[in-house]
Amino acid sequence: MGLHGRDAHRDRIAALLTDARDARGGALVLRGVAGAGKSALLEEAVRRAEDFTVLRAACTPDERRLGYAVL
Repeated sequence: MGLHGRDAHRDRIAALLTDARDARGGALVLRGVAGAGKSALLEEAVRRAEDFTVLRAACTPDERRLGYAVL
């Protein structure tokens, strides 16, 4: 899965999901340079959130220049 050495990140994802299951809010922000493993971490979060409804959004090419346009 490409998450070797990412135990701290995986633990944080698990903790956020546990909090959400206990009705405590939180947020997961993934950022980093290209190739840093953001997509693999996101897939890990989605996999662990199988009991949640997961929504995904993506910008159109024109919106990619605008910060937070997809929100």
